[in-house]
Amino acid sequence: MAQSELAIQAPVEVLAPQLDLCDVLATTAAIEELFKTAFIPTDRASQYFRWLDELRLLKQCGRVIGPREVGKSRSSAHYQEVDRKRVSCVKAWSNSSFKRLFSQILRDINHAAPMGKRQDLRSRLAGCLEPFGIELWLLESKSLLAAGKAERYAA
Repeated sequence: MAQSELAIQAPVEVLAPQLDLCDVLATTAAIEELFKTAFIPTDRASQYFRWLDELRLLKQCGRVIGPREVGKSRSSAHYQEVDRKRVSCVKAWSNSSFKRLFSQILRDINHAAPMGKRQDLRSRLAGCLEPFGIELWLLESKSLLAAGKAERYAA
């Protein structure tokens, strides 16, 4: 059988580039930073997004509990980026007061008056979610939810 010129492959030798230790460390740091900041879609994240969509349509609340460093915060931030107009994502500081929390949410949705007394902020927040088109807000707060205080002040 005759050999075609298209089927002939010339041997190619690939040599690894010579990198010094500083370049290797810089490349490693860049890769680690990429994995820390980039969102990598997974099956679990897709399930989380579907669940959030269901909650949003049914106007219900939910709670996400899981071990540290599994991607809960990153997935929530990505979900907000995808639908910024209808989703608000706020990270409450540890030992944060509800006054500060309500102010953070109002700032996140670009409300003109994010400051005031707690009761005023609560009623302002409750009154502006629908006109602003916010269908879901995600709260990252270990201390508030762990203490069970969030249900008492939910708007």
